[in-house]
Amino acid sequence: MFGFIKRKQKNLSETRQTATEAPITAEELVPVETKPADLSHSLEKTKRSFSDGLADIGVRSAMVGRWFFMGLGLISAVGTAMVFWLGGHMILRGVFTVGTIVAFMLSSA
Repeated sequence: MFGFIKRKQKNLSETRQTATEAPITAEELVPVETKPADLSHSLEKTKRSFSDGLADIGVRSAMVGRWFFMGLGLISAVGTAMVFWLGGHMILRGVFTVGTIVAFMLSSA
C-alpha cells in the first residue's frame, strides 16, 4: 500500500516539474477558429443574418397584405357598381323599384 502512495507522489512531483518547465498559454489551449473574438464575430454574423431574414419576412408580409387588401377593395367596389348598374337597368324596365335596390344594398352591407 505504501508503494502505491510513493508512486502517486512521484507522479505528482514529475507533473509539477513538467508544468513549471513548460508553461502553456491560453492561445495554445484554444484553437484559432474558436477564440473569443472569432466566436463573437460569428455570433454577430448569425444575429445579422437572422435579423435580415426577419426583416425580409416582414417586408414580404407587408407586400402580400397590401395586394390582398387592394384586391378585396377592388372586388367590393366592382360588386357594388355591378349591383347598381343591373339594378338601374331593372328599375328602367319596371322589374324593381328604387326602394328594392336600396333595401338590397342595405341588407348586403
